[in-house]
Amino acid sequence: MKISKWSILTLGFFLLFVAACSKSDAESSGKKDKADSTGTNGVAKKENKTPELKAVPVEVTTIAAGEISSYVLTNASLETEETVDIFPQVTGIVVKLRAEEGQYVKKGDVLLDVDDREYKLREEAARVNYDRQKNNYERSKNMFDKKLLSDSEFEVANFSLEQARIEWDQAKLTLDYCNIKAPISGFISERTVKLGDRLLTSTKVYSIVNPDLLLAKIHLTEKDALRTRAGQSAEILSEALPEHKFAGKVDRVSPVVDPSSGMVRVTIRVADRQRLLKPGMFVNVHLITDTKRNAVLIPKKAVIYDDNQQFVYVVRQDTLAFKVQLKPGYTDRDRIEALHGLNIGDTIIVVGHSGMKDSTRVKIAEMKS
Repeated sequence: MKISKWSILTLGFFLLFVAACSKSDAESSGKKDKADSTGTNGVAKKENKTPELKAVPVEVTTIAAGEISSYVLTNASLETEETVDIFPQVTGIVVKLRAEEGQYVKKGDVLLDVDDREYKLREEAARVNYDRQKNNYERSKNMFDKKLLSDSEFEVANFSLEQARIEWDQAKLTLDYCNIKAPISGFISERTVKLGDRLLTSTKVYSIVNPDLLLAKIHLTEKDALRTRAGQSAEILSEALPEHKFAGKVDRVSPVVDPSSGMVRVTIRVADRQRLLKPGMFVNVHLITDTKRNAVLIPKKAVIYDDNQQFVYVVRQDTLAFKVQLKPGYTDRDRIEALHGLNIGDTIIVVGHSGMKDSTRVKIAEMKS
């Protein structure tokens, strides 16, 4: 059976038409699926979710009542009430050193020995002369009692005995000076001689300081001096001992104003039972002029500064931090008095509030006492 040329061509066109229709249906189905996934206008559908605010972790503390004072702030170098430079009262050679720098000595302890051989001979000679004059006096007294000696002759014998006694006492005292002793109790701050040195009465041998009588001498303006009285309290602070506070009392206030500076000298006695402070140390002096009890006290680390104003973040409802302006009163090294706006028992943020905004949601990570 013969197939005509036209039949073959007709079959070919038919197959091409079927293939084209199938491709068109596939593309149409794909676009529909894409449209379903992206929305009616070809834009991807967004889920309408509200962003969740994260709570800022913070450390807080509770405001408490306490005592705080106002101060006059100044500084001074510590001195001692008792500082002694020791000089010998005899000349001679140093034969023994009994004390060294840094050693604590008591009043009367021997610090240094001077060669005393010559002074012993002088003392012995004075003693012998006294014994001789004493015997002469006793003979003269017996004769005077028997009316064998005149009044003037007996007086000469009496004066000779008294002079011999004085010379012996002087020789004993000079011999005792060969042992140079501490005139006060304290620490040896300096030794200026060596073994074998020849001493003169102008030669300084030791210096002793008594650290139990520390003084801080400060200078106040006339206005501050008028508010200062003997017995007034003070706090002494040292950068070398930042963890310690030392108590002080005003010992005396100068009655005159220095005309060259317009200042008044005030002497403060410093208590230091542990002997941590040393004479010559530089200290900060906080002279207390007024004290408030049951004041509302804020830790300084809770305060932030914004546009020359002070603020504190107060946590309310356990989750929200509100920015409250602080009106400060008295202040010390660690605390500030809040005059109004804050109350005892309020919870305030001490860590984590840097850069925080008002009404920020917070999470309390730690409660500090």
